[in-house]
Amino acid sequence: MRKFIFIVVFIFFLTQFHLAQPKLTINNSARLNSNNNTGYINVYSNVCWVNNTPPAYINLNNVTVKFAGAGLQYIGGSNSTPFYNLRIAKSGTGDQLDVYLDQHISVSNQLYMESGYLDLRNYNVTFGVSASIQNEAAGRRVKATNRTDYTTPGTEGSGIGYITTTRTDPSGNVANLGLNFTPVGGNLGNTEIRRGHQRLQGSGTYTGNYSVSRYYRLQPATMRQLTVNNFYYIVDGTPELFSHPEANLQMFQQVQYWNGTTNPIYWEPRTSTVNTTSDYVASSTTNNPIMLNYILVTLGSTNYPLPVEFLTFYGICKLNINSIYWQTASETNNYGFELEKSVDGENWTKLAFVEGKGTTNSISSYQFDDLNFSPITYYRLKQIDLDGAVAYSNPIVVHCNEIDFVEDFYPVYASDEKPITIVVKGIAGEEYQLLFTNLLGQQLLYKRFTMSSPQEAIEIFDNIRTTGIYYITLIGKKERITKPILYRP
Repeated sequence: MRKFIFIVVFIFFLTQFHLAQPKLTINNSARLNSNNNTGYINVYSNVCWVNNTPPAYINLNNVTVKFAGAGLQYIGGSNSTPFYNLRIAKSGTGDQLDVYLDQHISVSNQLYMESGYLDLRNYNVTFGVSASIQNEAAGRRVKATNRTDYTTPGTEGSGIGYITTTRTDPSGNVANLGLNFTPVGGNLGNTEIRRGHQRLQGSGTYTGNYSVSRYYRLQPATMRQLTVNNFYYIVDGTPELFSHPEANLQMFQQVQYWNGTTNPIYWEPRTSTVNTTSDYVASSTTNNPIMLNYILVTLGSTNYPLPVEFLTFYGICKLNINSIYWQTASETNNYGFELEKSVDGENWTKLAFVEGKGTTNSISSYQFDDLNFSPITYYRLKQIDLDGAVAYSNPIVVHCNEIDFVEDFYPVYASDEKPITIVVKGIAGEEYQLLFTNLLGQQLLYKRFTMSSPQEAIEIFDNIRTTGIYYITLIGKKERITKPILYRP
C-alpha cells in the first residue's frame, strides 16, 4: 500500500508542476484514500501542498505527510486538509526551514516537529481528541508571523493563528501543548484550549509593552482557578522570549472586575516562580470571580510588565470636604501618586503625594481629603514608578456647593477588597430604592431611603456570605440603573 500512496502523489506532482512554484495539488472532487494502511507521503524541497477538494474526500488515516528538504513550503488550497500525522522535517537556512499555512488544517493524531518551523500565520490547526504535538524544541517549533505571501517574509509574534483542541475535564499537559495545569475545586467540563503565538499588548500605562510570543486561552464550561504547574516556553535565541530576560519572567492573566463605573479588561500579574533549567514558569490564575468566560494567560517580565490599571478614580463632596478615592488592580514598581487639582481642567497644581505599594497583585485602595476646594474642582493622578517614569490618569471633576441632579451609584471598597457601602448620587429630598439580586435574578436585599444630600453613602451588604458577581439596581426619580458588582464577604 505504501507504494500506492507514492504513485498517487507522483501523478499529482507531475500534473501540477509549475516552474514558478511547484505544487502538489488535489483538484476539486478528486479523492485521496489511504484505505487505513500505514504509509508516508513525502513532500520535498519547495513543493507546496494545495487541497481544493472537500475534506470528506480525503482519508489519510495512519498516513504521515512529511515536509522535508531545503526550500520554503506552504499548505493551502480552497479547503482544509485533514491530516492524520503531520511531520515537519526541514533543512537549509532562513525561510528554507519554514512550512507556512495558507489555510486552516486539522491533525487527528500527531504533529511531529523533527526540524524546522511550522508558521501558523493567521490560520489555525485543530487537534482531534487524541492528537498531540511532539518533539518541539529550539530549532523545531511552531510560530506565527505576519508573512503576506510566498515571497515576503514576516515578523514572528505578529500572526493570530493558534492550535486548538476541545477536551472534557482537561488537566495536566493537554495535547503536550506546554501548559500543565490542575483545576482547583472541581472539573472544568467541556473546554476549548488554544495555544497561540501572537505577542499580546500590555494594558493601562503599559500599552507599549508586549508579551512573549506564546499564550494559552481556556474556555471551560465551569470557570475555576488553575494551578499552573508548568507554563513552558522555548529559548531559541530571542524568540519566543524576545527582550524579556528569562530569569525575570512572570505570568499575567487577563481579568475584568466590576469597578463601579466601567469594566476595564487588563493584565493582572500573578505570583510566579521561574525554572530556567527546565524552561517553565509556575504560577496560578486568580481565585476571584471575573466577568470573563475564559482564562487567558501569557508571560511578560518585571522588566517589561503588561499592566497597571486604575480600577476606580472618583470624588465625593460631603460635609464640606472633597474626598478623592482611587484603586489599582495591581502595581509594578509603583513609587506612588501625586494628586493634582485644577479649577479649569488645564492648569494643574500638586495637592498631595500618596505612597504606592511597590509591586503587588492585590487591589489597593487610596483616599485623600481636600479641604480647600472650589465649587467645581478637577483632579488627576500622576503615577510615578521607582525608576522615575510617570503616567497620568484621566481627570475627574467634583461639584460641591452646587445641586447635582445626576442619578447614579458606585461601590466603595475597603482595603481588603470588600465593598462596604454604595454611594448614591441623586436629588436631595427624593425617595430612592436599592435592589440587590444574584445572577438568577433572585432578590436578596432591598432598601428604601430618602436622600438627605446630593450624594449619600448607603449600607446594604447585610447577610451576604458568598463571594460572587451580583447585581445592584437603583430606582430613582428619573433613572433605573443596574450594574454588576464583585462582592467578597
